[in-house]
Amino acid sequence: KKVKRKMLGIIEFIKEELLLHPYRFVFDLILLVFTAWVIFKPSYKLPKDVELSKEEAEELLEEWNPKPLTPAISEDTISNFKRNRIVVNGFPGAYIKLTSPVQKEVINFGTNNFLNLSENEENIANAREAIKFYGVGSCGPRGFYGSQRSHIDLEKIVADYWGSEECILYSFGFATIASVIPAFAKHQDLVIVDDRCDFSIQTGTKISRCKVMQFKHNDLNDLERILIKITKEDKKLAKIHTKQLRLIIVQGVYPTTGQICNLKRLVELRNKYKIRIVVEDSYGVGVLGKEGRGSLEHWGLKITEDIDILSFNLEHSFGSIGGVCVGSQEMTEHQRLNGLGYCFSAAQPPYTSICAANIIQNFPKNIDKLDRFKANNIYFETALTKALSGTKWNLSGSAPSPIFHISPQPLTESITREEYDTLIKYLENIQLNALNIGVAIQVPNRVDTEWVTYSPSIRVSVNSNHTKNDIDQGVQYLRQALESTPFPH
Repeated sequence: KKVKRKMLGIIEFIKEELLLHPYRFVFDLILLVFTAWVIFKPSYKLPKDVELSKEEAEELLEEWNPKPLTPAISEDTISNFKRNRIVVNGFPGAYIKLTSPVQKEVINFGTNNFLNLSENEENIANAREAIKFYGVGSCGPRGFYGSQRSHIDLEKIVADYWGSEECILYSFGFATIASVIPAFAKHQDLVIVDDRCDFSIQTGTKISRCKVMQFKHNDLNDLERILIKITKEDKKLAKIHTKQLRLIIVQGVYPTTGQICNLKRLVELRNKYKIRIVVEDSYGVGVLGKEGRGSLEHWGLKITEDIDILSFNLEHSFGSIGGVCVGSQEMTEHQRLNGLGYCFSAAQPPYTSICAANIIQNFPKNIDKLDRFKANNIYFETALTKALSGTKWNLSGSAPSPIFHISPQPLTESITREEYDTLIKYLENIQLNALNIGVAIQVPNRVDTEWVTYSPSIRVSVNSNHTKNDIDQGVQYLRQALESTPFPH
């Protein structure tokens, strides 16, 4: 009887709703039916088993034409790769031994091993001992099971040497600044960068999806113009964008042109316009400053007081691999949860962190190498300037920058892709000709996704083990290659 009364009550309620709210009742009924259909509908239909005869299966296999996983490589590309392939046997010191395209020992003007520390016998012995104890890899990211005592020691040594609160270690130099930027800058934030910054910085801004504004290469007056424009826009809105993170990202030494950024002037702009600064100093640390602390020491600046974030890799002056970011404790701890290269990449092999730690800890003992490099660098610039005087070639970069660029036209001029391809082929021919004569040089190539296509160049540098005779002879070989290589038609 109770069930019967409830059923009659429900029927009366439905009749009443249908009479008073017919449209709503129909809508509710449709919604109820649709919900029941979604809940009870199978998520997919099981395919029916189809049995093929042997002949049918073979016919289908013959007709199947799988698409390649990568685009086909042309014969021209393969032949160019074989022709331009340079194989080095041994350490990249003052001289290098080649096995391709020629088998000979040549003067090395294509080095990033500025202080020649990768050949340090004590360092090599430490690496061997570390491999015996730790093995060759870390087997996982730092946040899981890849963190070793050697990583923690290196972070402390770097933080102490640069006078910062803390340091965070990345396993790959390129990934360091490319991880630092998206760890802080998000899609609503603003990043102001030099238009000739290298590809690792461009990658970081792309990953972060932030708004990017570019100022002319190493032109801090143009940077101030942008900052004034932003300030005026803030005044129009009658408030400052407190929710928008704003960063200026520069390089202490620009590897794309060899020019040094005036960080002292940049700090003045930082204080005037209340904006944060990130300095990437991979080509400054180890070679600039009295004790090799890089661009900050060169300009008399301090981390956290003048610069918010300092990033650099360990792959040039410190004879190792990986990169570090130094600054405040809050900044580094934030990256341990948000730095892509820290969270998702295997940690640095322990033996490489031990090598870097030993070099940095004992760097005061290697000041003589730093002094020799500085003397060689000044002598090299003088020899290059004299050799290129009266020629069509432009020289970019000046000591104490460790990098010099030689180009057929100014590096800050944008060119078409066709012009670039012609010039890069010309410079690669010069590179091969120089190897045959007796000197190794670099010809950096661009990536298709870079912001702007600028004139390619020859990049040259020396290290602390070169003698004056090496430099004179190498510059003579280089000029000979420049003069004897015909321009492609």
